Amino acid sequence: MRRLLVAGAFALVNVNVNEARAQPVDPPAATMDAPTVNASISAPTVVLGDEFYLFVRATYTPGMQVNLPASLPLGGAFEERRRTDSTQANPDGTITRDFEVALQAFEVGALVIPPIPVTWAAQGRAQEVLTDPVQVQVTGLIGEGEAQLRDIAGPVEVERPDWTVVWIGIGLGGALVLLVAALLVRRGWRRRRRRALARLPEALQRSAHEDALARLDEVEASGALDAEDRKPAYLAMSEILRGYIGRRFGFPALDLTTDEIRRALDGRADGAVAAELIAGWLQKSDMVKYARGDASPDEARQALYDARIFIDRTRPASAAGAHTAPPQAPS
Repeated sequence: MRRLLVAGAFALVNVNVNEARAQPVDPPAATMDAPTVNASISAPTVVLGDEFYLFVRATYTPGMQVNLPASLPLGGAFEERRRTDSTQANPDGTITRDFEVALQAFEVGALVIPPIPVTWAAQGRAQEVLTDPVQVQVTGLIGEGEAQLRDIAGPVEVERPDWTVVWIGIGLGGALVLLVAALLVRRGWRRRRRRALARLPEALQRSAHEDALARLDEVEASGALDAEDRKPAYLAMSEILRGYIGRRFGFPALDLTTDEIRRALDGRADGAVAAELIAGWLQKSDMVKYARGDASPDEARQALYDARIFIDRTRPASAAGAHTAPPQAPS
């Protein structure tokens, strides 16, 4: 009897294993390759202080969104002056986007433009790919071979009248006139400043967290959270939070990417906790804004509530002590 029971059990296991092997396995979802990027410059040799151009080209498949960061990591040797871009469709079905960035160099010698990050978003993912570094030779304003100083020439006698006393008198008189003018300008400036402060809009007189909370209330009251297209609501909430972060922690958050904001917060003594709280919110917002991610009205209200919680938890200690009622959860 025991042998029959054991044999039956083995047969049942065998059937289950064979059925599991027979089940079809869904193929992995197709993924999109990262865009092909390269960088070049308008001339291999440039003069110190003159403008030259950095060209960044990205070739990618339709369905992607490709862009450059608002602030390029150029280091201290270069400064961006302006940028333009253009897009064209290729015969093979791909798309090419060309960025033209005007630069100035402020150091001489053989320099290197660092790799330029190109951000791209597709299929619900936001990533970046780097170009190769670009070599550039920067020459000084004086010609090559003219950098050596000449020997000091001997003194030459020149006869001229001594106007020392006259110039001292003119200098003292001019200084007195400038002092009087400065006092008058200062008095007028103070008077105009008091008048201007009295006319300032309420938003500029509010603190960072008060202004952000008031603007979030306006978004909620506008009905944008229930609109068919909720991308404008996420754009407005993201701008409000980035503006609050910039005013609260003292850096231009409106001009930075999500990763750059996180790194900037991590570098501050009181910003590590804020970076941990806001990173996920900004990434979700980027998905809705740039990667065509979908968000329901309830998810949009939850995002607004989470934004209020972030502001409440990161406001200055003096302001947090004066706060009595926590943000209300979305209904």
